[in-house]
Amino acid sequence: MSIDGKIKNNKPANMPESMPTNMNAGNAENIRENLWLYRVYNGLSRYEMADGITKPGQYRSYEYGFQPVPDKHLAAFADKLGVSIDALAAPPDYSAVLNWQMRKMMEYYRNINDNHRYLIKNLMRSIGKDRV
Repeated sequence: MSIDGKIKNNKPANMPESMPTNMNAGNAENIRENLWLYRVYNGLSRYEMADGITKPGQYRSYEYGFQPVPDKHLAAFADKLGVSIDALAAPPDYSAVLNWQMRKMMEYYRNINDNHRYLIKNLMRSIGKDRV
C-alpha cells in the first residue's frame, strides 16, 4: 500500500497483501455493488445471503466494501445467486432494482424534510427488521 492510501499494484488500499485473489480495485467495487443488487433483487436478507458461507457481520463488511471478498466466498455467493463470478465482477446494472416504482419513491424521498426522512427510515426499519 502506498503512503497516501491509494491503490498500489492494482489492489484496493485496504486489501491484505497475503489474500490470494485476482481482484483489482474496479472488480472489488463491482462485486460489492453486485452482491447488494443481486441480494435485493432476489429478496434475500443479509442473514440469508451469509447462511452457510460466512457470518452475517462478515457479509455486511463485504457488501459495504470494508473488506474484500475472498475467492472461496465469492464462488459460494455466485453459486447461491445462480450467477457466474464474472457476472458479479461486471459493472452493476441498477435497472433490475430501480423500476419506476422505486424511482418514484426516491423522488418523494428527496422532496421531504429531514424530520419526515427520519420517520420514514424508522418505519421501514420496523417493517423489515427481520429481513435486513
